[in-house]
Amino acid sequence: MKTTVSLLIPIMVLFSCKDDLTTNYYNNGTKKEQGTLIDQNQKDGLWITWYENGAIKDSSYWSENKLNGTSVSFHSNGKLLAQGSYLDGNREGEWKWWFENGNLEEHSHWKNGIVDGFSQLYFENGQLRSEANYIEGYMDGLLRMYFESGELSEITNYELGRKQGKATLYNTNGHIEAEAYFINDSLSKEYKLYYLTGELKEVYQCNGGLYDGDYVSYKKNGNLWIKGLYEAGEKSGEWIEYDNSGQVIDAQNYKTN
Repeated sequence: MKTTVSLLIPIMVLFSCKDDLTTNYYNNGTKKEQGTLIDQNQKDGLWITWYENGAIKDSSYWSENKLNGTSVSFHSNGKLLAQGSYLDGNREGEWKWWFENGNLEEHSHWKNGIVDGFSQLYFENGQLRSEANYIEGYMDGLLRMYFESGELSEITNYELGRKQGKATLYNTNGHIEAEAYFINDSLSKEYKLYYLTGELKEVYQCNGGLYDGDYVSYKKNGNLWIKGLYEAGEKSGEWIEYDNSGQVIDAQNYKTN
């Protein structure tokens, strides 16, 4: 990814022409920050900060002591760290962040200082990590997450920050690992777990985030293994275990408190 810092050239020329600049220095004598202060020491206009090694750290515009306008930050190695805009001290519009190796880390849209709109996060190797949509800081719609190798790891639906509806998890083999249903962030209805090779392993009934209802598990060959009942998160009634031929090998009774 190519980046440019040509905008800094006229910046330095501008600084050289002004005689009302404020400049602060590190103990070793290198510049720490430079910009204009107006009434009551309020930052105004362009301010630049430097790392102690002399590399530019940040270039941002201010108005009445609030960040306003374009802001660009750099890693100490000179590569871009972040780029976007502020409005009255809050992030506004499209923002991007980069890892120190130059790969994109985050690309998102902001409004009034909170994420509002699309959001994409990346692994350091450049692979997409997650993609989602936000409304006033709350995740809303489908969240898609990925493994670092690029395979899909999760699809979950959100409504204003709460899990709502179906959620599906995948393993690195591409098989479904779990399927769940949420109501207001709580597990509800049917919750299924699968073996790594894709065969159905367990089925729970849920209510209000608790196991509540019939339970059944299967062996990898599809034969019934265990069946029982949950009530408000606790085992209840008769639980039966079967062998490969379908014969009962164990039975226990549970009483709920």
